[in-house]
Amino acid sequence: MLPIVRFPEIVKQQAPWFDAVFSTDEQRKHFREYVTGLIAGNEATVTAINDLFLERNDQSALNKFLTQAEWDETELNRQRVQMELARLYRRPVRAEAGRLAIDDTLAHHTRCRMDWLAYLWDHAQGRYAWAHDVVTSYYVNRSDQFPVNLRHWYQFQVKKERAKLRQMAEVSTSQQTLEGYRQYLVDLLVFGIRQQLYRTKTTLAADLVLDAVALHVPFSVVTFDGWFLHNELIDQIEALGKDWIGGCPKDRLVWVNDRWVQLQDYLKTIPPVAYRPTQIHDHLYWTFTKVLKFKSLNHRRVRVVASFDNPDSKGEPFLLTSNGQPRLSTKTSRGTWALKIISCTSSAVSGVTGTCALQRILFSVTKATRDDLVTESMHRSSRRGSGVERSQMNCWAIWSSGSSSVHRRVSQQLLLFKRCWLDRLDSHSVPCARRT
Repeated sequence: MLPIVRFPEIVKQQAPWFDAVFSTDEQRKHFREYVTGLIAGNEATVTAINDLFLERNDQSALNKFLTQAEWDETELNRQRVQMELARLYRRPVRAEAGRLAIDDTLAHHTRCRMDWLAYLWDHAQGRYAWAHDVVTSYYVNRSDQFPVNLRHWYQFQVKKERAKLRQMAEVSTSQQTLEGYRQYLVDLLVFGIRQQLYRTKTTLAADLVLDAVALHVPFSVVTFDGWFLHNELIDQIEALGKDWIGGCPKDRLVWVNDRWVQLQDYLKTIPPVAYRPTQIHDHLYWTFTKVLKFKSLNHRRVRVVASFDNPDSKGEPFLLTSNGQPRLSTKTSRGTWALKIISCTSSAVSGVTGTCALQRILFSVTKATRDDLVTESMHRSSRRGSGVERSQMNCWAIWSSGSSSVHRRVSQQLLLFKRCWLDRLDSHSVPCARRT
């Protein structure tokens, strides 16, 4: 690749939004370099990004900007969202058409000493993998869409950690050495701190909804998959006056005929004639809807929507739940309302699994005109096996292979710029030095 001799036009046009976040011109320069490297580079490491430029300092300067320099990542993200909202409000916008999609994504890595790396089950690939798990929020309003924020989830297995502590206590008691007691005290303190800091994915999702409201993002519906169907998230959404639509595990217990039964067993008693045809865009579905009490939701009454793509109810039904408040359309049934919201959101946000590297374009785009760079990068992602599952809306994948020092400090918020600016990238926006 030819070296870059000046920043792309899209970077020069949008970077002034963020100049106030940084205190020196050198930090502003490194910020532009890093964003340009994410857009134009093939690797997302500090060394690879630094080597893209014709006139460059040693890579340690960019590394220190990411790992040691004083600047506020939260303020950086706030400015990015304000930039997106300014673009959004160039046309009339109705909050009733806005949806906030919540999901988590695995970003795979090889086993190393990176912070918060865990051995997690990847249901898309059907195997365990070393990965970061990132809970994300993504905004969709008709053809406009952008990522809002993210929270990193780290694994804390209480039973496993307690077993380690008991083992350490037994060793300390049997050997009775000063070094053994010291190590046990250190492990005990680490256990207590990690236990206090641990937060569930549902808690992180509730924080993301609250954060979107604080950023004045206009939305009325929150969508999520069945993993997040818990009171903690639902209570937060309803307290903010928003509606919600989520997936539903088929083994949830519901109250039917004076007893608790699994939802999948109850649906088996529903005859195919009870499913009504519902047209969603170009597809015809057969849907059944009913309000049921959920045991796992403290007996909360929830509207359930079961749908098939055939009139004979063959195969596994697609399950949705909602609070049954169809504010977006008074002319549709509540079950149809939920199905349409999910369908529109899914068609606007096409998820990809976290196996794709950071430098790939990890979002499907619905606009008709796209830069060749975006198209090429999406083809690369599809060739690497990224997939979409209807019960998921994995809005983005975070992180790629790289030095752990970068991931300890910063890349979280800077990654958001790649998605935002590539949407408006000019085909001639990455000027390079000519071959002589």
